[in-house]
Amino acid sequence: MDPNFGFPLAHTRRKREHRVSKGIINMSDKTEQIHHSEKRFGVIAVQQGMITKDQLLEALKAQVEDNLEKGIHRLLGEILFQQGAMTWEQIGEVLMALGVIDSVFGPQS
Repeated sequence: MDPNFGFPLAHTRRKREHRVSKGIINMSDKTEQIHHSEKRFGVIAVQQGMITKDQLLEALKAQVEDNLEKGIHRLLGEILFQQGAMTWEQIGEVLMALGVIDSVFGPQS
């Protein structure tokens, strides 16, 4: 079980491995990125001390409510920014840790 969310990790990994073995997922250049992405945005933000567990739970609640009530999916970084819990720079740092982006650029002079 994932200690943060209670999901059975072995089941998730087996499903991914099955898709890989069936050739549904091309692993050639994506292997490293997939391994980085096993951690979640909110978990990394909490582990790096950028937000509290309670702030993450509030953002997740807002995300689910938006999905169910409005039919839209907002990213956690966007929600946390709008709630004043994270800066754009912090969001960029988490995205770098996930391997989604290579660097965070500050304002151009």
